[in-house]
Amino acid sequence: MIGVYGAGGVGKTTMVVEVGKLAKRNGLFDDVAMATVSQTLDEKIVKEKLASQLGITLNGNAGQLYCRLNNGKKNLVILDDVWEKFNFADIEIPITNGNMGCKVVITSRKKGLCQMIPMPVAREDSLIGVPKALTKEILIGVLASLNSRKPREFQLIQIPSEAKEVCDKCGGLPVAIRQLQQH
Repeated sequence: MIGVYGAGGVGKTTMVVEVGKLAKRNGLFDDVAMATVSQTLDEKIVKEKLASQLGITLNGNAGQLYCRLNNGKKNLVILDDVWEKFNFADIEIPITNGNMGCKVVITSRKKGLCQMIPMPVAREDSLIGVPKALTKEILIGVLASLNSRKPREFQLIQIPSEAKEVCDKCGGLPVAIRQLQQH
């Protein structure tokens, strides 16, 4: 499992969408499916979104998505905008430690979320956090400063102190600031 974390608006979703496209195009995975979780997990909506992208229709049978993701092929599941820990079994995502099966990428604003997510072990009723050995977390950082590599439009003007102040308050997020001419 890979966790991609960072402040809101830094490009986590855009990056994992591209990773999914490249992984599929380069044959690293047979199938790639993505669903947005958001602040409140709606298991039914997440399962339906994943199932739709995997070419199946859920008809209320428990375990249908699990069986599809555990079909002996290499599957990549991307769960975007995860805010809180959840149980993989609740959304029928099998986690494997081998080459085949289901691999998961999660985007979140929270560092360490991957280790907090329970996953089934040995017995169905036992849950533990995903072992650190099975996870990799990647920080998507923010811009260090407007002065580090100015866009072309900023090279010709003096950046007003108000613009610098806004960037500081936004934590360096890549927000475009345009100077308006006063009439």
